[in-house]
Amino acid sequence: MRNVIRAALAAVMMVGFMIQSASALNIKLEPVATALRSPIDLKSPPDGSGRRFIVEQLGTIRILMPDGKMLSAPFLNIRGKLVDFVLPFDERGLLGLAFHPKYKSN
Repeated sequence: MRNVIRAALAAVMMVGFMIQSASALNIKLEPVATALRSPIDLKSPPDGSGRRFIVEQLGTIRILMPDGKMLSAPFLNIRGKLVDFVLPFDERGLLGLAFHPKYKSN
């Protein structure tokens, strides 16, 4: 029991330190895209293009260009292949994206 309490106390102290460090660095959050439904992952391909691929749990991957504009057509749309979701929360769906190590030349 003491080990659990010590671990919980250490976790609380670490979170407090992280919050204090973030405020000392003046970190701010800014929205980068709107009109997304259940965004769950964001990855940049290793090709130097500056694009960002945004994974939506409902089954689409959208591309956000370096200028901040979202391409109108999804990069991938598998919505019709997924089960119906129980909104507002469901553990199923498109949950991630990984690029091939040789993506740039592939």
